[in-house]
Amino acid sequence: MYQSTVWWRRLELKLSLDLLKLALEIKQQLFAAAILHDFDKKEEITYTGSKGRTPESFFEAYDIAKKKLEKAGVDPDLIELAESDGYAALPQMEEILQKTEISNNDIAQLVLHYIGDYTLGSEWVGPFDGKINDLDRRMDANDNNPKYKIMADKGFYKEQRRVGYLVENKIAELIQARTGQKIEPKRLPEIIDQLIKDTIMQNG
Repeated sequence: MYQSTVWWRRLELKLSLDLLKLALEIKQQLFAAAILHDFDKKEEITYTGSKGRTPESFFEAYDIAKKKLEKAGVDPDLIELAESDGYAALPQMEEILQKTEISNNDIAQLVLHYIGDYTLGSEWVGPFDGKINDLDRRMDANDNNPKYKIMADKGFYKEQRRVGYLVENKIAELIQARTGQKIEPKRLPEIIDQLIKDTIMQNG
């Protein structure tokens, strides 16, 4: 299951970046960063579970994983990209969103964060029903998961949803600026999924 999820995420990243007309080098860095983000997932689950899944336990687990990557000699820029996902990256996302000039590396970080916000394993996304899309469904699932009750009670997922909306809007805006293609932000997950389906059909 983990391998299929990694494959799915790599494909989502590729097609998102294709929409934004980003260079191959940026795509390759992001693929690597997406894998690195979850390289220590099993240890993270074990560690946070043993600590009651408090906010502090998650930040401690992220720090442990980061130190492992640093010790292994992983490129610091790649580590920074890998840290673009999840709640801990919200200050980083808001900093990027406030910039008047957004670089390709900034865009790559926004894309990785956004896909992490709405992806649940390797399932197809649900449709935007006029009110909510899979970003909302992912945050609702976190808010209602007893495992994450402490995080939910402290409003972590409400904040992640708020920033997720801003990132979603910015990506749609960037796609239009770069390609002329006007996209309803809430439909981005569906559009990316359709590109995945088209790619699968083309490749047999």
